[in-house]
Amino acid sequence: MKRNVIAIVGRPNVGKSTLFNRIIGRSHSIVSEVEGVTRDRVKDSFEWKGVEYDIIDTGGFVNNSKDVMSRQINIQSSIAQEESDLILLVMDSRQDITSTDRELAQVVLKSNKPYLFVLNKVDTAKLESNKDKFYELGLKEPILVSAQSGSKVGDLLDGVSGILLIENVADKQKYDFSVAIVGTPNVGKSSFINKILNKDYAIVTDIAGTTRDSVDSNIKYYNKIIRLIDTAGLRKKTKITEKIEFYSTVRTARSIDECDVAIVMLDSAKDFGKQEQDIIRNIIDKGKGMVLAINKLDLVNNKAEAMDSYVDNMIYKYRSILNYPIIFISVKENKRVRQVLSKCLEVYNEKNKKIKTNVLNNWLSKILNQNPPPSVKGKNLKIKYVSQIRQNPPLFVFHSNFPEMFPVSYKRFLENQIRSEFGFSGVSIKISFRKK
Repeated sequence: MKRNVIAIVGRPNVGKSTLFNRIIGRSHSIVSEVEGVTRDRVKDSFEWKGVEYDIIDTGGFVNNSKDVMSRQINIQSSIAQEESDLILLVMDSRQDITSTDRELAQVVLKSNKPYLFVLNKVDTAKLESNKDKFYELGLKEPILVSAQSGSKVGDLLDGVSGILLIENVADKQKYDFSVAIVGTPNVGKSSFINKILNKDYAIVTDIAGTTRDSVDSNIKYYNKIIRLIDTAGLRKKTKITEKIEFYSTVRTARSIDECDVAIVMLDSAKDFGKQEQDIIRNIIDKGKGMVLAINKLDLVNNKAEAMDSYVDNMIYKYRSILNYPIIFISVKENKRVRQVLSKCLEVYNEKNKKIKTNVLNNWLSKILNQNPPPSVKGKNLKIKYVSQIRQNPPLFVFHSNFPEMFPVSYKRFLENQIRSEFGFSGVSIKISFRKK
């Protein structure tokens, strides 16, 4: 069986060779604080969870370099990318974004190859917030690691195996987008899937925690093939006593990572508590689309009053809920079950929506006239223009004179205005400010 090939790329001295050595478990690449020590491709292999992979360490990428050695390193890096099935794009979390980082990010995005964005040298918890400045590159959510200490490298390799597993089965399982059904145990996730598929696909009982693994099935809906993932119910970590439940939770987390849209199933007869809020926060943080399906409406008296009260309580506890579709359903009585799937399709389309730059800036002019940025510490904050540099999830970059000084309240105002004008219901919007 052909091994998958992984290429590590990045500019000089971001820790590529240290990461390479950490992954293969021994010192193969030379590691030095001097830039450009790794000049050629270094290839080795490693095993992760019973699967063997080949991995390539490359010389540091330098954009537009006239130096002969740097040009050769770039050529070797390009060859490694062409040979690879997956790219690990590595950057230094402790340093500011450079022109080389920007160039390399574009090279990776244009390659149309599967990739993971790795922020290295996150050696302390305080450094984790440094990831925010990298959102403007339009890359995936970064994986924070410390190659030196080995912190989170296992999580990185889980991500590698997850992506390459999907790539390997892609020819066998074709679908347009995927939907994960998540929630606490016994809210009706498996019953929901059975009703959608109109067959007994997943095991359904009244015992909480019956579904131990993630189960996939496909359905055709309005000319789209949707992959449905039924997942084990998420419990509080303190209640996970069995190893099998621990791994079920891990698989559920991976299902959220893999999905485009998550349906969060809630129980209308139970309180909207911290556990449910944590599930929602996890989905939003990962940039997934989300639809909230509140099940078991058949068990509730005074339905209209109960629905209003439930939604008010949700908004009071978690205001961001306002930006996501909420549908009350009864799987048992087959009420509004298909409407949930219809909303998922709408949210998927919203995630992939691209607003033209001229339309955005016409909107921005009106907003700035109505409510200009405040003055902070004697500085007059100005926004020069805005552009959407990423879809799925959408990322908007505002080019300004003092990007670091914009208050959170004004950022929230801009996000709310974007939603008011352009929609994006059910979608996590990210906003970045950049010096111009």
